[in-house]
Order: sequence, then C-alpha cells, then structure tokens
Amino acid sequence: MGIFRFLFGQEKAATEVLSPQAVFSEIARIASDGDKEAAERFSFCLSDIRKYYAENREKYFERGFDEYDDNDTLYWIGLIDILISTGYVCECDYKVDKSDFVLCIGKLKSVSAHSLFFDEERFKEEGNIIDWCEELDDEWEKYGWCVADMEIDSDSYLLFPCRISDLSTLTDLAKRIGHNIGRAVNM
Repeated sequence: MGIFRFLFGQEKAATEVLSPQAVFSEIARIASDGDKEAAERFSFCLSDIRKYYAENREKYFERGFDEYDDNDTLYWIGLIDILISTGYVCECDYKVDKSDFVLCIGKLKSVSAHSLFFDEERFKEEGNIIDWCEELDDEWEKYGWCVADMEIDSDSYLLFPCRISDLSTLTDLAKRIGHNIGRAVNM
C-alpha cells in the first residue's frame, strides 16, 4: 500500500496525481494519525478557506498572514493550527527551555497513544531544542519514530512524533505544495 491508500477513506492508485487540497488532506491524515476531529476541521478549512480564514483571522494575524496571502499559504497555516489545537503538533520557540520542551512534547496525543515515553533526565539542562530532539530520535528510533518539524518560516519549531516510515512521504507531499516537513534535527 502506498501513500495514497486511504485518502478520504478510499484507496487511491500510487500513480494518481493529487490536487493540492488532496495533498494537504493526506498530510493532515498522516500527521494526526487519522484523527476524525482533525480531519473534519481540516475538511471545513479546505471547503471554504476564505470563510475559515474569517473565523480564525486572529490566529493568522498572530503568525503574520492576512487575507492577501494565497490560498495554499492559508491552507498550510490552517492545517498547522488545527494540528496544534487537536494535540498532534506543538509549537516551541527556538529558545525554549528544557522544562517547557518536555511539557510541550509530553502532552502530544501521539506520544501517549503510541507509548513514546522518554527519560527527560537524558536532556541536558544547558542543551537546546535540536539537542533534545536528537535525544528523542535516539530513544524513539527503536520503535520506528522520530521528531518531525513543519516549517513556517519563523523561529518556532512545529514538532510532532512521526513514524520514520512516513517521514519521506510527508517530506515529498510538503514539497509538492511548496512547504517543508522533515526531521526536526535537520531543519
């Protein structure tokens, strides 16, 4: 089964060309571990991005985006905010301290759902977000997981646990729509 196996609940052929909206939906499905609430909320975002934008204007403004941005940018920011609000992605400033980083990662749904626990004592107090993501990668790799990041051209990291087997798919999908997803330690 390829990356297109259950887009909108229907099997897709791997050779099928996907619309940008279908690519966004596939990213949402993988990053949210198939969560129905996230899918429903993102479906609304895709169905009428201008209405979604109007209802979430402040969130967009906080990130420096407005109604003059293109739809794909608004979809990307909408996707990220939905993944954050549903507990699949956390946002950390690049200067985050150890305790806030541990809290941010520890509260993600995928961490508990897949028993991706970690020993925070391994994280050096004087370390930084890249050091701590590297520690998590080392700890989670034996379970087939890593820490991924969704780029939004800011000094924040948008982190989420990602199956290593899904990472190249997410990277390729994001590139198709002009965005970037990769291992956090490489971003």
